[in-house]
Amino acid sequence: MTCFIASHLFDYKNYYILLTVKFRYHPLYLFVLSLFVITGGLHQLCAQNLSFELKVSPSVNMVFNTIEKYQNGLVQYNFSQLNIDADMTWDLYVGANTSTQDEWDEDMRYSNSGATPDVSILQLRFRNAGATSQENGFFPLQDINNPVYIIGSAALNPEIACGNVGANAAGDYITSPGCHQFNLDMLIKPGLTYRPGLYKLEIVFTLVENL
Repeated sequence: MTCFIASHLFDYKNYYILLTVKFRYHPLYLFVLSLFVITGGLHQLCAQNLSFELKVSPSVNMVFNTIEKYQNGLVQYNFSQLNIDADMTWDLYVGANTSTQDEWDEDMRYSNSGATPDVSILQLRFRNAGATSQENGFFPLQDINNPVYIIGSAALNPEIACGNVGANAAGDYITSPGCHQFNLDMLIKPGLTYRPGLYKLEIVFTLVENL
């Protein structure tokens, strides 16, 4: 069983949404992944507006009950939607936050055999009508210290107009959903080699002013 918990951390430049994922991993036994609704809040950045919200589908159910599903993974389409409102150029990146870099946090161990699951067994895909994501298709989750940039980069980027890959121009998801709204798909490939247990990680979605 999996539950998601949202929280928010603020400073003068960034806006974060943390999504905590828990799952029970036990090859050859039933593994059910469930998501619950969470909604992010709005954050005002000085005199300008930079905010987003994350909505998670209330009816997600992923069941791993065959060896093939463990090895090949399962996809949950539209498990979440990210809505962006920005009066400035912006960057968007995502990463995993765990105690040990690149590994899920262990809440409970069912066996001493096997290794701790790598965060990369969870893959994401960002889609919108404008195809603006810099990641084409699914990509493995990485540690937040080495995040995946969906829009922009760690450096100052030129303004890119809506309708182009990497579009970071000001706008909002109501008037320009093709560039400021993303539908998220999730692919999980547990495999058969990890140590059975109860694990968790935080997925950190970060919206930041392009500086």
